[in-house]
Amino acid sequence: MPPKRFVFRDPKITVTAGEENGRPVLKLHAEAFARRICLDFGEADVILEDNFFDLQPGQHKTIGIEEIRSPQGASVKELMEELKVYSNFDLAR
Repeated sequence: MPPKRFVFRDPKITVTAGEENGRPVLKLHAEAFARRICLDFGEADVILEDNFFDLQPGQHKTIGIEEIRSPQGASVKELMEELKVYSNFDLAR
């Protein structure tokens, strides 16, 4: 089957905010294969150390937040309220 015809299962991606070594991080987990995960924070311009990546079933990934460029000075908690997580599963619907 060509990759563009692949039918993805809902990866049920979870994201939690935390801190490691004094910097904010996001921790992601996927229950099923997640292709091309994208984190979108709406109006806030958030610089992440990684975006657009894959997760295998049961895999955990920690992503550092390098910079938050928001005119409102958004906190990580406020960013989490705006966060939308997309993968190829969402694009195929």
